[in-house]
Amino acid sequence: MRELTAKTVTAGHADAVQPEMRAAAIAEISMQHANPGQSSLRSLLLIALTSGFAKFALRVAIVGDSDYWQSGYSFYHRMALTLLHHGRLAFGADETGSGGYACFRPPGYPVFVAAISWLTNDSAIAFIACEAALSTVAVVLVYWVTRMMADPRAALFSAAIYACLPYSFYHDTQLQENVLYNGLSLLGVALLVFALRQRRQTSMLLLSGIATGAAVLTRMSHLASAVALLAVVFGLPAGSPRGRLTRSLAFAAGLALMICPWLVRNRMVSGHWALTSESGFALARAHNAETFRHYPYRGSIDLSWQAWHQSMPPAVQAELKSVSSDEFAASAWYRRQAIEFIKQRPSRAFWQGWAKVAVNFAGLLSPQQGLVKNWTYSLSYWGLTLLAIAGVLRIRREPYLAALAAITAAHAVVSFVYWAHTSHRSFLDPLLAVPAGIGLAAYSGRIVGRRGRTASVAAAANPGCR
Repeated sequence: MRELTAKTVTAGHADAVQPEMRAAAIAEISMQHANPGQSSLRSLLLIALTSGFAKFALRVAIVGDSDYWQSGYSFYHRMALTLLHHGRLAFGADETGSGGYACFRPPGYPVFVAAISWLTNDSAIAFIACEAALSTVAVVLVYWVTRMMADPRAALFSAAIYACLPYSFYHDTQLQENVLYNGLSLLGVALLVFALRQRRQTSMLLLSGIATGAAVLTRMSHLASAVALLAVVFGLPAGSPRGRLTRSLAFAAGLALMICPWLVRNRMVSGHWALTSESGFALARAHNAETFRHYPYRGSIDLSWQAWHQSMPPAVQAELKSVSSDEFAASAWYRRQAIEFIKQRPSRAFWQGWAKVAVNFAGLLSPQQGLVKNWTYSLSYWGLTLLAIAGVLRIRREPYLAALAAITAAHAVVSFVYWAHTSHRSFLDPLLAVPAGIGLAAYSGRIVGRRGRTASVAAAANPGCR
């Protein structure tokens, strides 16, 4: 009888405590969901800082301080030192700062390298840290853009996808313009999308144009994407024709503020109204008898470029040498060679153009770099792409989709006319990470919802197991 009484008291006490425990649990869950923004921001900070530190540590472990400046892109460091020591920005200048091509490369990345080198006494470790910081900012930008169109969970997925993407994880801290270019191009799109979602759009579109112009001055091929974005700003049906014109002028003004000073500078130093002298060289790289000897997968297009020069008859080499001291004359010479090659083989040039476009979207590393790297890139590329396709279906009415489509099409056109390696199309990765996170959130939500429904059915069928 006493045992029965004790059990009854214990059971009664448990029944009394159970509602209190339930109430406490409900209160805790409510507090967690009351402000999901703060929780997601903390998670974003953790993701961004962890990925940035990991990228920094990986690069330092690979190359250290002494060998970092010696790479396939060491000419950027030499350009930066020429600017610091001689006050002249030129590609291929000698140790005294003389010679070279003053209008060949855009100024964005060399000036960035020079600024960090000046501030840090040419410390490679400090420069790697700055590039890791830029990569961290890009992760935050991916979150911001996604958050404009989706909930914090999807935005965190997008940020995490880009933070962990193997190609950017490895390459963002190299001596290469990718990390600066990717960040500026993404910033331009982010500001554009943000502007188009506001009532007062002019100032933000001006800033978007400035960021896009800075991306052009980092990689000149982005000029095609800038024109495509301008078409998007004007072509979106929202607003009156006068409002669309005002939007377009604001974006174009931002572009002009960045690009025109460089245009004027080139006129002053060379006598030519041109943004770059590289266009003729680039066209000849893309259209000669040796272009596909190594490019796109057996090796860099630079190897094909060398093979073409080695195959030139002595008379042609002498003709090239006679104009090589003038960068614009050399560019015009190369352009004529490329156009003549296209005229003689129009169908070959056409189909090779599509092959160059396919390099961007086939999911194969260009150039190939060993079994592990090749498979890692292919798997991550297709994972990102398939998730992005799933996410695109959920942002059909967003201006972001128009911007993404326009930039992708513009880059395909540039690749068709010129060429592209994997590094040239990597600026699309943070843009694709945005819909990829939205697609992953939707897919994972369906799985969680399906499991929840299954658990509810099981609980209803077995009430005694609760």
